[in-house]
Amino acid sequence: MEDNVKKEGSYLTGIIGAIIGGAIATIPWVLAYVYGNVMLSLLAVLIGAGEFYGYKIFRGKIDKKLPIIIMVLAIIIVTIVTLLVIPALLLQKENMTVSFNSIRNLYTYNNFSSGIIRDYIISVLFTVLGAGVIAANIKKQLVNVENPKDLKLDLSNTEEQKQVKEESIKIIKPIFEKYDATNNNNTLMKEEVFAEIENPGKKVAFNYLKSLGIIKKYKGKYYYSEEDEANTKVKQSNGKVTAIIIAIIVVILIAITVYNNLYTSQNLTVWNDDVSFTLETGWTELESSENQSEWTYYKYISEIPVATTNTEGQNQIDYTQYPATMVFSYEQESSGTYSSIQEIHTSLETYIKEQVLPAEYSIEEFTTANGYETLKIYLKYTDYPEEIDYIYYIRNQDGRLAYFTATTFNMEDQGQLEEESTNMVNTFKWEN
Repeated sequence: MEDNVKKEGSYLTGIIGAIIGGAIATIPWVLAYVYGNVMLSLLAVLIGAGEFYGYKIFRGKIDKKLPIIIMVLAIIIVTIVTLLVIPALLLQKENMTVSFNSIRNLYTYNNFSSGIIRDYIISVLFTVLGAGVIAANIKKQLVNVENPKDLKLDLSNTEEQKQVKEESIKIIKPIFEKYDATNNNNTLMKEEVFAEIENPGKKVAFNYLKSLGIIKKYKGKYYYSEEDEANTKVKQSNGKVTAIIIAIIVVILIAITVYNNLYTSQNLTVWNDDVSFTLETGWTELESSENQSEWTYYKYISEIPVATTNTEGQNQIDYTQYPATMVFSYEQESSGTYSSIQEIHTSLETYIKEQVLPAEYSIEEFTTANGYETLKIYLKYTDYPEEIDYIYYIRNQDGRLAYFTATTFNMEDQGQLEEESTNMVNTFKWEN
């Protein structure tokens, strides 16, 4: 009788439900990775939990095979999400076309492919741990439960909590020991602790140890209580605390998503194995070289849609209605022509004075946000057609040069063109 009750249901419907539940449960994981650039191991538990509830809702057959189903499906779901869904979202985030071909092309970039494979391996490890917690919990309950409806997740005082506590201690404790802040005679501010830790999970770890009473507050500061390290019970109900932690994580992830969507919607990132740079939204690629060492973009800064064939009463092209352009290229190997940015400065200034002869010009040297020596040249021509150019030479420590030219025939574009071109140069980075 007992075995018949336990085996009611269908593997097929259960698996469908588990896939749906597990996929929904990966949303926090994906948001944290794509928009927060972090991988939170605690979120791996949610995937197994989502599978379990999906399996139950779709009336899956509950027996000793359920833990295996949960584990296998968790790995499959994380594989698909990490290797396909996340790359697609990364492309979308950068305003790039999402297709199987674009995802496949993304894997041709060594930096991306090596990075995503590394993250995939870590994801699988986290998933095995997280789904393992759920599977072990189910397996333990199957021994005693008589009705499948009575089967539920109970993560209180589990090995997973002990593991989380141990991981949190490894992250936080060394800082308190370093400053001998192990009693109320010597305490630290929370900000002082965080300043010493690079791990992105430091805040969650700190608050978790605080909830266990291991980290104690004294006169607005904190100390680490070694006497309370054995504590495993959170001060409040475990269910309530878990719900609060999950709610906080979801709120944080939503905030990160909204912020990054607002920020990245203003940008278009371009990269290959050699270089990367970012342009603001509105620039459209015109053409590129076959080996992707040169890019050309255009934008109607003054929002004029088309160019006319001639100006009023004159047989001349009205260049002022043409879009601004940005052209970027770089040396794949150093030409060795110039040994320093100062030498480029001297050579170009002589050439401009003697050959180019613009109405106005200026040359300045500066260091970009990524630490590259750069030469910025401003040229203005007042004869027909009027033209403004911003030209940048970016030199790396190996002597290779990148060239960036921003051009417009509309004098009203000048301020915005200079701002956007300078911003782009500050995002430029040599990848190798």
